[in-house]
Amino acid sequence: MPDGETAVIRFYDRWQGEQTQNLATKVDDFVLKRADNQWAYQLAVVVDDADAGITHIVGGADLLDSTARQIYLQQCLDVPAPTYLHGACGDE
Repeated sequence: MPDGETAVIRFYDRWQGEQTQNLATKVDDFVLKRADNQWAYQLAVVVDDADAGITHIVGGADLLDSTARQIYLQQCLDVPAPTYLHGACGDE
């Protein structure tokens, strides 16, 4: 995981507004390949979305927290970040 300013991911969510997450302090290292030798969700979804040419992602607010990790991986893989919208989830 990067540190300093490199670890700070900023993005705009079309429902939730401006978002900032420091991956080094909020998330720290995260799994890319599971113990059962399967690719973990965060990496798999980034690669799959990039391969499919996904430009817009709409999801529940419960997925907002993982978006910064996905954007970081998109930057590492030099693939474009989609536009995000995380709406209300349940009674939120």
